[in-house]
Amino acid sequence: MYRILTVIACSIALGACVSNEQIATESMNTEINNQPTDYRNLRSYPGNVTCGEYLGIGFYSSKYINFVVVDGKAYNRPNKLDLAVFCSDNSISSLNQELGIDYQAQKESIKAIRDAFALIEPALLAFEKDAKRFPSTEQGLKALSEPALYGPLYTPFPEDGYLATVPLDPWGNEFDYYLSPMGGIRILYDLQSFGADGVPGGEGENADIKSTYERYFEHIDNL
Repeated sequence: MYRILTVIACSIALGACVSNEQIATESMNTEINNQPTDYRNLRSYPGNVTCGEYLGIGFYSSKYINFVVVDGKAYNRPNKLDLAVFCSDNSISSLNQELGIDYQAQKESIKAIRDAFALIEPALLAFEKDAKRFPSTEQGLKALSEPALYGPLYTPFPEDGYLATVPLDPWGNEFDYYLSPMGGIRILYDLQSFGADGVPGGEGENADIKSTYERYFEHIDNL
């Protein structure tokens, strides 16, 4: 029923009504720098989500590409998890299936992981601002609380560091941190908890919880 209804947002002050589809295409137009394109198969989902396809123009060919708009934020190259969670009438069920978790049953431990990420990630950004890069994999998250003893060095290191101590996950394990050695304009990191067993993979309490999952947890919490 939800999919076949066109949701209308009306502004009394402006005396205008704008559909979710129009809001989504306007967001996408901004995301792709207003390049001429065409849209098709637009559908609305719970949580102010619109999914569909837009025509990507290449040098030699054109093809329709998936997109997702969540609360006005456009993802013009959504990944498999974006499509599974956002473009669903039951996002929590989709997330559970994709990650092998039970979000409601594990909400306490997942919240503790998310709270730790909320401390670590701003510290990583502060480190990057000073060092013009994130800590190397070798330096790890310890570089946020003490001067690095190996790997690329830089000065100054703040007197109190970036974190007094690096938090552990709910099972007392260190968070896994990895920085790709590949070059580029900006090299991003991977940050995750390997769950209760402390090893990659697994389901339930043993499932990996990554910092990149935050937008899915926020989406589910806001439904």
